[in-house]
Order: sequence, then structure tokens, then C-alpha cells
Amino acid sequence: MGVIAVALASLLFLAPGDADAGKKGMKKRARADLVVAKSGIARLPNSAFAGEELTILTGVGNEGKKTAKASSVGLLLSKNKKVDRGDVEIGSAAVKSLKPRRFSGIVKVRLSIPATTGGGNFRVFSCADIRKEIKEKSEKNNCGWRPLRVIALPELAFSPASHDFGEILDGTTSEPFNFKVTNVGDYPAPRISNVNITFDFVVDDGCAGLTLAVGASCNFAVTFRPVGPGFISGKASVFMDDALPTPGATISGTALQGAFLEADPGHHQFDATIVGDTKSQMINFTNTGPDPSAPLEVSLSTPGGNFSIGPTNTCAEVVLQPSGSCQVQARYHPTGFDEHTTDLLVRDSAHPDRIWAGSALSGLGTPP
Repeated sequence: MGVIAVALASLLFLAPGDADAGKKGMKKRARADLVVAKSGIARLPNSAFAGEELTILTGVGNEGKKTAKASSVGLLLSKNKKVDRGDVEIGSAAVKSLKPRRFSGIVKVRLSIPATTGGGNFRVFSCADIRKEIKEKSEKNNCGWRPLRVIALPELAFSPASHDFGEILDGTTSEPFNFKVTNVGDYPAPRISNVNITFDFVVDDGCAGLTLAVGASCNFAVTFRPVGPGFISGKASVFMDDALPTPGATISGTALQGAFLEADPGHHQFDATIVGDTKSQMINFTNTGPDPSAPLEVSLSTPGGNFSIGPTNTCAEVVLQPSGSCQVQARYHPTGFDEHTTDLLVRDSAHPDRIWAGSALSGLGTPP
């Protein structure tokens, strides 16, 4: 900061702290004269996006012969080479009272480029006494400027603008839903880095890596995959290289707590079994949750070979009410002299990726 302060002060031909120089010969009608050097703006990038917020550094000097009261320095965004009524104020900051030949030091100014600004080359003016509160020796030396290229944000339209996935069971996955993104603005879009999605939703991103010309489109698909019960909402937003994210499409869904099944026993070790023989164990499944289950499907994690289901199976395609139970007969018939394992699983028949409960089975095949 110290180096920048000295640099800004030197542009004004002022020495910081040289407060009372030039008092000799003060006239009765002496006035303050607030000045911003021609290039008295620091940390302004060469380009910025419409809607972007930045913090720049500037400084104000008093080259007059009278103390200037506290005032404000303002930033103006202009398409012209000089300040006029068509300029837009994009930021301001307070400046302390300045004695003659005194420099304000570094003044931080937060600026915000209007989101509606079209692309093009602009000037950012830093102007002392932006509110015109001080009678000065000259009003023509109040402003310094730096060039700025403004990049207009593309106007992206999402079709549809929102989608509600409705109600699905917690832990299951919905069918994918497709969104279309079109550049309906007047400027090409920067390269799309990714479609950003809210947690509990998953995106199949068909837009990443694309640059949308005016009128061009891309597509992405979203699925709802909740990891907890309740109503869930969020956004699917397009992020572009070095750009602000677009507002995006609204997505929502409701995850139902549903049933909660428990297996008894949760693990069963079959006694040593002679190869060619069969042993059985009944596994009981109970719904301890607050809601009915979906229709059930029973399967083995390693089907065929040493384990099988049935013939008793009262769980298949059954909807278990709260506190309701069903039974599955697990059978072990080893085909070799070794230890064998599998899992007896009860799933949602409509969503096989959702496993309601399971019982771990193991056994040892022995010779006669």
C-alpha cells in the first residue's frame, strides 16, 4: 500500500505530509483545489464482466491554498473521453478534510458495474468532490481515468425455467429430466466450464466445454437423488470461464422417509454342510418405519451356485405396512469344499438401486 500511495501522490506532484507549503502569498479569496491525477487509479483490471464488483485504489490531493472540507471521491463509468451527464456512477468513498498541498493517502473504493451494461471499451473516471460540495479554484482537474473493457454477460434462457421431481423415496433416484440452455442475448457466451448443481441432485452435463454463439443451445439432464427426507430445492446454474454464474433453472423434489426394514437375523452362519446336501434358514423382515414400503423384490448378491431362495418367500411383491413382516427361506447347498458367502437382499422392486435390508449368509462345504 505504501508504494501505491507514494505513486499516486507523485502523480499529483504532491509530497505526502507537506501540509503547509505554499501559504506565502495567500490571497483573500484563496480556494481549495481537489485533484485526482490523470492516471490516479490503481488495481483496476484491463477488463471486467457486467455485473462484477471490484475494489480499486485511488487518491485525492489538494493543490489549492485553502483547506478542503471532508468530501467524497466517486467513480464514473463513461463511454466518452470526458465526464458528462450520460456517465453512470459505479462507486464512491469518503475523503477526509485536506489541508493545502496534502494528499489523502490510499482511498479504497468498491465499484459495481451494472449488469445491464453492454460490452465495449469504457473509461472509469475517479473524480474528487463528486457531490460538488466544495468551491474550488478549478473544477476541470478533478478527475483521472483508466480504460476498462466491459464484457457483457450473455443472456441465457433455460427451458423449462423450473422442474419439480415430485415425491420419491429417500435414497432412490428419479428418472432424468432434460433442460435446454439457449443464448438469447446479443453477445456470444464465454466457454461454459460446467453446470453447477445443488446437492441432492446429479447432472449429466452436455454443456461443459461449449461456447454458445448468439442463438445457439446446449442440453443437460438432472436427476433427483436425495440423501435425506424432506422438501429439497435448488438451482442448476451455468458457470462460464472467468464469468459470473447465470441465475439458472429452479429444481425441487420431496424425499419421503418411507419404510425402514430390519432383517432378523442380520447374519446367519450355516453349520458345516456336506457337499450335495442342503440346509435352510428362515429370515424375517419387519417394517419398523412410519410408512408402507414399496413392493419388494428379493435377491442374492451372488446369485446361483451355493445359495438359493425359497421355496418359502412371502416378501416378493409384497407391500409391508408399518410393523408388518414377511419371511424368506435362505438355502445353502455347497458345490465345493470351501467357505461361501452371499447377502440376501430385499429391494424396492421399482428402484432396484434402493436396498431396504439385507442378511449376510455364510457357510462351509465339507466332504462326506
